Amino acid sequence: SLPPSPSDPNPPLGPIILRTACAGIGLDAQVIDLGIHHLSRFTPGSHNLDRAKLGDQDKDRTRTHGATAFLTDLIRDFNPLPAFLPRAADPIDGAHFSHEELDRLSILLADHPWFTKFIETHIFAARHASRVLGLSIMGPAQVIPAVATAVLVRRRWPRTKIIVGGSHITLLAPEIEKDGRYGRRFDAFMPGHCEHDFAA
Repeated sequence: SLPPSPSDPNPPLGPIILRTACAGIGLDAQVIDLGIHHLSRFTPGSHNLDRAKLGDQDKDRTRTHGATAFLTDLIRDFNPLPAFLPRAADPIDGAHFSHEELDRLSILLADHPWFTKFIETHIFAARHASRVLGLSIMGPAQVIPAVATAVLVRRRWPRTKIIVGGSHITLLAPEIEKDGRYGRRFDAFMPGHCEHDFAA
């Protein structure tokens, strides 16, 4: 999940359950936490991340704020045009954009040298082409980076199936089912607790 979520109460168990479910049927699943990799770039030495903890639950707020602000400011440089803006809301944090604008912003992010290098380092250099790539979107602020990741994966590994899940996908499931534009960059959506179905 990129950027990392500032919320601690719900540890991201999905990736661990998914990896365990895959191992149970003899599949090798590699879990890459882009949020942890992104967090590690900020305020070095101010807080040592405990790698034994699940996901990004041992993060400090200064580091989380810096990581989120970096990505938000990067996207803001693309002059986003919100479709609507609820009072006191940030259009990037809430993904208040049309499908076309989300796609435009995602392509600009995918083409940005920092993001390209980040994905190259943490996904492409980590393994050979995967048959399936699962992305977790836990909130609206993670939509643009997830779509940008899908754009880069499709360019590099055109045969890889890109499947998206996470709490944001679960909340949007009725809209996703009705509107085909959600699936423009993804091959499938898996709302809810579907780790065992994903592995099968």
